[in-house]
Amino acid sequence: MELMTYPLLAVLVLSRAVLGDDGASGTMPGSHDELRFDVPPGTGQCFFVPLLATQNIHVAFEVIRGADRNIDMVLQAPTGQMIDQRLWVSDGQVQAKAITTGDYRVCVDNSFSRFTSKLIYLYIITWQEDEWDRHSKELANFAVSIENVTNSLRTIDMSIQTARKHIVLARSRAMGDQYSLLDNSTHVQNMSIIMCLVIMASSGFQVFFVKRLFNVPNVTPNSKPRA
Repeated sequence: MELMTYPLLAVLVLSRAVLGDDGASGTMPGSHDELRFDVPPGTGQCFFVPLLATQNIHVAFEVIRGADRNIDMVLQAPTGQMIDQRLWVSDGQVQAKAITTGDYRVCVDNSFSRFTSKLIYLYIITWQEDEWDRHSKELANFAVSIENVTNSLRTIDMSIQTARKHIVLARSRAMGDQYSLLDNSTHVQNMSIIMCLVIMASSGFQVFFVKRLFNVPNVTPNSKPRA
């Protein structure tokens, strides 16, 4: 499938390289990126995530603010192959294993919305499972039985990844609640000002009409002083 194209496409590259910490080619450690950004109406944004073959990627997203709060999200391989997509949804998650080394593309598309921008929360996690096998071989040189330790660490690692997924969902919901509170605060403040103006206006009318009730002329119709 061909790569998606957007009008006025904004393309960003996440700060990750397919290199080890020493700058030489090697296994890229697991990483995570947390992003919050606006997507203008009729446009889209893409993020390139460098991955090694067999490395895992998990993408979670949510539309925090913007009209119907729906958007398209697509995950594509470096070759342009469509790996997974979520169409016209307000939130979702995608998880996949890299089929080849290269820059994978995570795109959000707001081209269907012609008038409203969308505030997007995006969370990307990458990790590689075979790192545990490498550590096992290194420890085996010391003739140490690490099978139980490796299984425990693998379980802990998977638990941490699961916990991260729940944390990102909780953060996204918290931000959504925060924006809802701010919007409600604005509405309450505007209604309070309107009610104050209405009360002041009605009080002024009451004072005016009460004064007119007691406004009695000092002379009779024949222009004689009233007794």
